[in-house]
Amino acid sequence: MDAELVALATSGATTLVGLLVTDGWTQARQRFSALLSQTRGSQEAAEAELDRMREELIRADQSGDDARVVDTATELKMWLRRALEDNPELSAELLKLVHEYRTSDSTAAVVMRDNNFHGPAAVQGNGVQINRFGV
Repeated sequence: MDAELVALATSGATTLVGLLVTDGWTQARQRFSALLSQTRGSQEAAEAELDRMREELIRADQSGDDARVVDTATELKMWLRRALEDNPELSAELLKLVHEYRTSDSTAAVVMRDNNFHGPAAVQGNGVQINRFGV
């Protein structure tokens, strides 16, 4: 898989993780599950899997289980990579979704670019970095 598709899968997973734990997920659910149904056989199966991941992320966030958040983000990234490997034509739709939800939902995860953060951020790289800021 070329580096561009790997970066897109990573960006897609970052965006999805951000959406899964926010109210923005309600409107994005059908579109992302339609895209990911390419590897799950049906849109219903993809929706069920994404709903399971959402529940895991919410529980992990509430309990401060950062390892579970990282594991789920990695699982999403691999799912997206497989989808793109099997169907490279999906990259255009995934890119469209990433840009739409990254810019239209201020609570969605944002990838750091040029050392600027615009909302909650996940830094792309060899792993996942989680920053929690409290009062």
